[in-house]
Amino acid sequence: MRLALWFLVLVSAAGLASPTAFAAPMGQAEVENFVKTVGERVISLAGAYHQRHDARHRAALEALLRKSFDLDGGTRFVLGRHWSEATAAQRRELMSLLPNYALEVATRTLSSFKVNEVRNFIVVGSRPAGDTDRLVETSVQLGDGQPFVVGWRVREVDGEPKVVDAFVQGVSMAVTIRDAVDSVIARQGIDGLIAEVQAKLTQLQASK
Repeated sequence: MRLALWFLVLVSAAGLASPTAFAAPMGQAEVENFVKTVGERVISLAGAYHQRHDARHRAALEALLRKSFDLDGGTRFVLGRHWSEATAAQRRELMSLLPNYALEVATRTLSSFKVNEVRNFIVVGSRPAGDTDRLVETSVQLGDGQPFVVGWRVREVDGEPKVVDAFVQGVSMAVTIRDAVDSVIARQGIDGLIAEVQAKLTQLQASK
């Protein structure tokens, strides 16, 4: 589950770069209910797919993730300063590759979980985060392990709530992944990042 979260935040983090483009924070009850509903629906769809391997359940799970996370422009945030260095062609390539790769990894990872492996997904509260967002804290327990805290930063985007970042035990996944992308580009360049993501996505799609 943490692996799936990791890749989803990679593409949902874009909203952090331009908070002034969005409306004021949504109400506490609305945001908390959004996170609760999405979490429970993800668990239900993932469990249904694991039991029957029905492609319709997997497609529904992917559609839910697309709707619930702010995928548009996420590449720009994780590229950080490298966005201005990228050519128009490189930007187009990454804007297509990274969201598709993130969704493929997340859907595949979540689909491997049985319903009873997620013992608890509980919304414990929320608070304002900046001028436009709310941070919803949840307690998640997998199997017999100890519960851990996941925070979901939510913002209204085009009139709908979207997850724009997540915090696992207080650590921002968006910032963590931006640092990882920066490291890859430092070693291989932007074209190297594109080639690596394309190769991994092709491998995943071939193994469906």
